Amino acid sequence: KLPPAFVLNHLKINGSTERATVEDHSGKLWHMDLVKTINGSVSLSGKSWMEFVMGHRLEIGDFLVFQYYGNFNFMARVFDHSNCEKKVYVGEASRNAKSRDAANSFKTRKPSFMKKIRGLKHEVL
Repeated sequence: KLPPAFVLNHLKINGSTERATVEDHSGKLWHMDLVKTINGSVSLSGKSWMEFVMGHRLEIGDFLVFQYYGNFNFMARVFDHSNCEKKVYVGEASRNAKSRDAANSFKTRKPSFMKKIRGLKHEVL
């Protein structure tokens, strides 16, 4: 689930589902569903979310840091239980992804949140 305060302050979800684009460290774009439940909580869901989970080999204890760029566009970084960034290249990654990763650090004034993997549900997190 996305943090409720983040959803309240940054996401205007009309209806029960919105489409989000998540970019990983390699520049690959993932088009996922943001699903709003009856109680108002919002989660990432859908086939692309499941492919992201499997492709990045997410495990219990891993955590994700999402940086929000507006219009349902996010950058996601994946860290393992030791707080080291996991850089799994899924499919065709851009040629410059590794050098871009080395040059980039996580410093931002944009809205961001972190989510720790406590239990894996491949359908919804």
